[in-house]
Amino acid sequence: MSNRPELSLDPQNWDTLKQIGHQMVDDMFDYLNNIRNEPVWRPVPERSKEYFEEDLPQRPQDIASLYEAFKTHILPYPQGNIHPRFWGWVMGSGTPVAMLAEMLAAAMNSNVCIDGQAAVLVEQQVLNWCKQLVGFPETASGLLTSGASMANLTALIAAREHISGGSVRRLGLQAEPSRMVLYCSMEAHHCIRKAAEVMGLGAASVSMIPVDDQYRMRTDLLEEIIQNDLAAGRFPFCIVGNAGTVNTGAIDPLSELAALARKYSLWFHIDGAFGAFARNIPEYADALAAIGEADSLAFDLHKWMSVPYEAGCVLI
Repeated sequence: MSNRPELSLDPQNWDTLKQIGHQMVDDMFDYLNNIRNEPVWRPVPERSKEYFEEDLPQRPQDIASLYEAFKTHILPYPQGNIHPRFWGWVMGSGTPVAMLAEMLAAAMNSNVCIDGQAAVLVEQQVLNWCKQLVGFPETASGLLTSGASMANLTALIAAREHISGGSVRRLGLQAEPSRMVLYCSMEAHHCIRKAAEVMGLGAASVSMIPVDDQYRMRTDLLEEIIQNDLAAGRFPFCIVGNAGTVNTGAIDPLSELAALARKYSLWFHIDGAFGAFARNIPEYADALAAIGEADSLAFDLHKWMSVPYEAGCVLI
């Protein structure tokens, strides 16, 4: 038997760690409470940039000194999205309660690959709530993702597999000799094109449809282009509608897109990263009512719902 002492990642002194931990929580509450009195953004100074160029430490560092480094070189120089006057991008600010929830989740350090634990039930409950919020049926499936980019990719893979009858998953894209084509507006997020690249379809398989003066997809042109692709021997498989673009907040004519998808037996996906939850606001309810007609929906919880990054969702 080995005489080596049992190794542990426990702190050498729990009381000391608890004291510093309590100080961290107090400091972060004060930081969030006073954030509106600080600049939205400030550049990282050279001395802090130099700190991040230091070599790999060769000796342990105590938590107190690391926390001081955090307060000196990291905390004063955020991206800015937690500030109430951060308007440059569509990003959620998070909340103080969500900060505590992140701490609790990190302490449990769970994943959801194994059943029979509370974390799985939490995910299922969140997905069920999301379905209720956006008008998806109870029978829909879903996943929590790192964000809408991964949610869109997941949905488009599902679209490809469903429309191809699963042949691509078994045999690869060579199983479909005709070029598969998906359709989105010229205002679609760049992650749609990137998803096509990752899926092996290629950027040329993304047909970007012109928009009207309200930055909404032109459905008359969409149908014409679908017909031309069919006549040319291509394989249309998916229409992607926008439920609030990140550039202008434009909402595509979703009900018309749903009707075209049904007419041509295409998958109808909605990128609602920014605007899906506006369905619950009376003045946007009609424009977003057709979300429930989609085959799949991607949206971010770290935008309008203000949970900490990263948190997205796909419903299928």
